[in-house]
Amino acid sequence: MTQKYPIKVAAARSGLSTHLIRIWERRYSAVSPNRTPSNRRLYSDDDIRRLILLRQATSAGMSIGQIANLDNEELRGIIDSNRGVLVSAPGNGNRSTPRVGAASAESHLAACLEAVMSLEISALESALLSASMDLGQMALFEDVITPMFERVGDMWRDGGMKVSHEHMASAAVRTFLGTMLSSARVADSAPVVVVTTPSRHAHEAGALMAAITAVSQGWRSIYLGPDTPTEDVAGAATQSRAKAIAVSIVYPPDDPHMDQDLLRLRAMVGRETAIIVGGRSHPAYRETLDEIGAITLESLRDLGDHLDRIRSTAVSTADRK
Repeated sequence: MTQKYPIKVAAARSGLSTHLIRIWERRYSAVSPNRTPSNRRLYSDDDIRRLILLRQATSAGMSIGQIANLDNEELRGIIDSNRGVLVSAPGNGNRSTPRVGAASAESHLAACLEAVMSLEISALESALLSASMDLGQMALFEDVITPMFERVGDMWRDGGMKVSHEHMASAAVRTFLGTMLSSARVADSAPVVVVTTPSRHAHEAGALMAAITAVSQGWRSIYLGPDTPTEDVAGAATQSRAKAIAVSIVYPPDDPHMDQDLLRLRAMVGRETAIIVGGRSHPAYRETLDEIGAITLESLRDLGDHLDRIRSTAVSTADRK
């Protein structure tokens, strides 16, 4: 029996919004999903593949009205004829500069999700590299990798993905980001930030992205990996004379030990070391974060500004001594 998926899963896998899928269906008959007795849409794998082709063709400049009634082979012809329009950015190949004609973040996100669904790790690695070159570092992190994991998690909960898909995605992203971090270089005299996830927290993509972001701001990142005990985080910060500790809290959002761990970390490193906390689940511990004077991040884009302020404060304090 062919598996069917609700519109939320179809949206996540195709890289389209649920609103846009409904419009394309209602106005243009672009797809014809089945319906449940309660009139809920159910999409097949073929429906989702067609939605992906339609999205790719519209990204190439075609209007949905022009292509909605084309068959899949005709759509592939349109997509193939528009390949190779991306050109490299001038200069030294700085990955923070998007290329002229670069594909959108949404199209790169869809390519990543398609690779995850197919369990094609090489395709995912290629999609990440392409996104990095087209979009630049911050857009790669915030507009592709972060929403990719959010959608993978949603699809896993809705039955559209298995644990194996999430594990493959995590492994590929870990390798990709690890390579970015290991290839970065900063001066030995740069201020130090220790980056990790707390004990019992294994999702490390956010922490890796924070470590890379810090390096791009001229900081020396000491990345401890995921699931690091509080005593070891504090010990690393003390030994390296770190100006800051960055912690990513993603899952679970209801860790009964987290508040105590945060309080202990502050007690161990004192008030002179900044504690920066981000990640999807950090708002669950807002009261304790306020109590310990932690800097909280709504997005990775905020991290650079906070690190600049910490550096400026440290320089001003040193000048007064």
